[in-house]
Amino acid sequence: MSDRTRKSIPAVVARQLRQEAGFGCCKCGSPILQYHHIIPWRQDEHYRPGDMMVLCPLHHDQATKGAMPTCEQRELKATPHNIQRGRANGLLEVKQDYCAADLGTITVVGEGCFMRIHGEEILSLSLGTKNLEISLKLFSESNELLVQIDKNEWITGDPLPWDIEANWQTLALRERAHKISISLDAKKIPLRIGGQFWYSNKKVSVGKDQIRIEGSNCLGLAHVSGLSESHVADANLGPRREGSSLKERRTRAIAPTTDAPSGARHSSL
Repeated sequence: MSDRTRKSIPAVVARQLRQEAGFGCCKCGSPILQYHHIIPWRQDEHYRPGDMMVLCPLHHDQATKGAMPTCEQRELKATPHNIQRGRANGLLEVKQDYCAADLGTITVVGEGCFMRIHGEEILSLSLGTKNLEISLKLFSESNELLVQIDKNEWITGDPLPWDIEANWQTLALRERAHKISISLDAKKIPLRIGGQFWYSNKKVSVGKDQIRIEGSNCLGLAHVSGLSESHVADANLGPRREGSSLKERRTRAIAPTTDAPSGARHSSL
């Protein structure tokens, strides 16, 4: 689909297509989506929901290159993967009624930007009707934008080098050539995020018990907006205390900065 098509697709049509497919690819159920014209845009510039469907980037590529016949597309649209398996709210259905995530030993609370590096928003989370919506930018070590995802829609980037693994309440994206990865586990409350991110010669590694920052302009421990030096050290080196409650960890959550979205608390590196 062209940029022109993507930018102008009516929100009501996009919402209908996501909902009728159970917020996942009609073929495999993956929550990372693109909007596909069964009747190609080049033949008929339309936004008819009956002649459109949602597919993951890999299956969208197959459909646009002729590897998925129109009859198969129609059948998949009529019997979407998630709906057939009772997953009407998608694989990223969440049980919590608030947006909170663990990054290393830090619990970040609130919708909006969760990670910002040198002013660039890298990771944002929000709650849809009953499912998690992810916005993400992944850069190479040389600062080339490899992937952009906006509220679960794959916007830019070649999907072929990426391994996208989605299961019930879990999602993982991996790209071996650039050693980039992100994993999300929504079975946990709060949900847990890990991975490796690059931006502006700075590498951020988020593990279960630490956040490590490496780069040409980094002196070891990163400055994390709103945290004291002891909390910064804890974010990079300290293990999570076993049995600590969400309320206890919220006291260590990152405070919002002046350029954060309303209600959001995020990491600014």
